[in-house]
Amino acid sequence: MNEIKRGVLPADGQMLRLKNELNFLLWTTDVPVIPEDFSLAVIPLEKAELATINIQCVAHTVITAAIFMDLGFTVTTRAGLAFVLDTSEDGNADNDHLHQIGKHWWLSLDHYGLVDLSLNAESVNPLIYCNRSIGGRWRVSFGESREKLHAFLNTRQRGCFYLTSNKQRTSHEALAQSLAQLFEPAKAHGLLIPYANIARHGIGLLFGSAKSLTDMTQHEAWKKLAQL
Repeated sequence: MNEIKRGVLPADGQMLRLKNELNFLLWTTDVPVIPEDFSLAVIPLEKAELATINIQCVAHTVITAAIFMDLGFTVTTRAGLAFVLDTSEDGNADNDHLHQIGKHWWLSLDHYGLVDLSLNAESVNPLIYCNRSIGGRWRVSFGESREKLHAFLNTRQRGCFYLTSNKQRTSHEALAQSLAQLFEPAKAHGLLIPYANIARHGIGLLFGSAKSLTDMTQHEAWKKLAQL
């Protein structure tokens, strides 16, 4: 088991393992609800790919925030729009996939930058960690102006853009309330899993005190988490 060191960032390999685990546990097949103002976003809808899974970005953000605060980092949760441009290997722009996430949540760590474990894409699902993509295949850009978004999209490079509309420094009191909430997709199946259980499992997975649940079905894994 690896020693947990407060104030020390987990290694890339640890974060990749955590992303794989959380995606397995949290992604669901119910179609996400499209916000009423989605058509007001910059990109015309006919050029955007509609999601085929629900990436449960709120759940990912709460759990990841809990893990990093437990490790001693200062966390800011962010809300807004996200754009994932997965360019085609054949170089034909008509075969690119643009995922426009009309309501997205992620977080940032003071002095280190953005972290987002929830994203999926057509080719490889990018892990955004400290303002970069692990593996370096994805460009990462962010800001609070749509002009910067346009500049990002005009380059037509594989990457992610985060447009922040709201942000809030996470307090231990607010986080405790969020961790007490239940993961709704599991609750719909009669399984009561507080976010705190998933965060505890995530910490254990990072540092070797918990085993991955990905060799089970998602429902079996949820049963295990409900018993923690």
